[in-house]
Amino acid sequence: MEVREEPYHGNKNFETWSVSWWLTNDQEMCRRCRALAIEASHAVLDSSLVFDGIWTTAEAIRNLLADALRELVGELNPVADQTSLFTDLMDKALGEVDWHEIADAFLQE
Repeated sequence: MEVREEPYHGNKNFETWSVSWWLTNDQEMCRRCRALAIEASHAVLDSSLVFDGIWTTAEAIRNLLADALRELVGELNPVADQTSLFTDLMDKALGEVDWHEIADAFLQE
């Protein structure tokens, strides 16, 4: 039986909402995420994926920022280097996050 996911407070799911909420409601974290958005905008200028026509500039920025946000949250994960029930649960939850949706929100600012 397939479980259908329902949107949560305008986000794809609870996991996406939760990560987005924490990233945008902590002043220092929000500043870091905005800086990552600026870095992604600059990094795309040298992207071979854009030059080769694989991605548009907007797609490249969105993808780079989504990856950077996932990496940032991964670095902050206090159980990432452990083997435990809690690590498995955290990995599962973070795997459900729509990082592109969160990137879009930062790029719209």
